[in-house]
Amino acid sequence: MTCYQALTLLEDYVDKELPADKEVSIKEHLTGCASCREEYETTLVLKELLKQHQPPDPGQDYWTETTNLIAARTVESP
Repeated sequence: MTCYQALTLLEDYVDKELPADKEVSIKEHLTGCASCREEYETTLVLKELLKQHQPPDPGQDYWTETTNLIAARTVESP
């Protein structure tokens, strides 16, 4: 596996969303590649930090306005 391939799949690897064969390939690659391993460790830290923060709630007005905008743009014009 190349660094490009490993980095492309890194998020899915961290989230445990890969098939077993790809997971094994990335694990092997990370064992031998310090650069990709560093990126992997950084990704783990970032994901942990993101888990600690709740996204802001924009409120019901935001969702109503957004729904209306989408509906207005998807209605066919005569």
